[in-house]
Amino acid sequence: MANPYSVQKMIYYPDVVDALSKKASHLLNPITIHFMPQNKCNHNCGFCSYRLDNWRNSESFDAKSHLPLKKICSLFDEFEDMVVQGLEITGGGEPLLHPDVDKWLFELSKHTFATALVTNGVLLNEERADLLFNTNLRWVRISIDAGDKNVYANVRNVASSQWFKAWDAVHRVVHRRTDEVIGVGFVVNEINWHSVYRFCGMAEQANVDNVRISLAFTPKGSNLLDESQYKHVENALELARQDFDVKIYDMVRERFNNCNHERTYDYCATKDLLCVIEGAGNVYACCTLTGSKDGKWGNILHGSFKELWDKSMLWRGKFNIHKHCKGPCLYDARNLVMEGIRNMPDHLEFI
Repeated sequence: MANPYSVQKMIYYPDVVDALSKKASHLLNPITIHFMPQNKCNHNCGFCSYRLDNWRNSESFDAKSHLPLKKICSLFDEFEDMVVQGLEITGGGEPLLHPDVDKWLFELSKHTFATALVTNGVLLNEERADLLFNTNLRWVRISIDAGDKNVYANVRNVASSQWFKAWDAVHRVVHRRTDEVIGVGFVVNEINWHSVYRFCGMAEQANVDNVRISLAFTPKGSNLLDESQYKHVENALELARQDFDVKIYDMVRERFNNCNHERTYDYCATKDLLCVIEGAGNVYACCTLTGSKDGKWGNILHGSFKELWDKSMLWRGKFNIHKHCKGPCLYDARNLVMEGIRNMPDHLEFI
């Protein structure tokens, strides 16, 4: 299975490569929308960046908002007209907690752009799973973040019974899978770092396609774990790869490097290819800046997304990452690839 988390995907879009080489990527329509229909959540994860004190994602994030059904349906039409390629339904909050989720999932099935879902899974019942799989679904990732029910309850601040509901959701989507990719997610933090290996084993038993192991983005940065804990996680992942057949995507090291990386580029092209729309109707440059005053470029509750995207074209072209992108960035590796395209070397004939 080719790496779905590759940072080089943009090279397969000739129009993007051409625009990058001309330093005109800010004129493009977005390829991907990170869609947060619902800011409320039925879990209270201790590592959630939108609910941490003194953290950029919580500066102006309204954790009680959700988008009206009518606005969601009109957004879907706009995404189709703008030839958006992929809609990642995510949070913010828990997207399946939206009061009209069944209605907009049905509406989503009328559109051709690819869909994906990131969810904690506990609200993914049989009927909702049917609606989801009637859309142009490419992948589902269910966030579990624990190797047993007690760690799960501690990490997510919920009753341990929720653990079983999450795994029931995994089984539901695996059972319905044809060519869709089913994954489970584990965000490493101070509470769960010791249970990575067991989680990978459970993922294999559940017959998922992949496991995504990442690292929490918090004010502690790369100091989230001590050196021995990081080493334990690395050893656990190495052993899991030897012992289990499930595909394991280790993003811990990349996230660790994000926390320590000193930017050597001046332009963020990622924000030209994607954006985040969240439950209060605010549009942000990316998920790293969602909830931050620096990353917000408008609101679509009283206007169209297309108008806002076009209106902010100049803003995207002149966006100063050294002024507005303080702290670690999830997209450093992608931006470095695109920086190489933006500044093509001489003598391309000589590879």
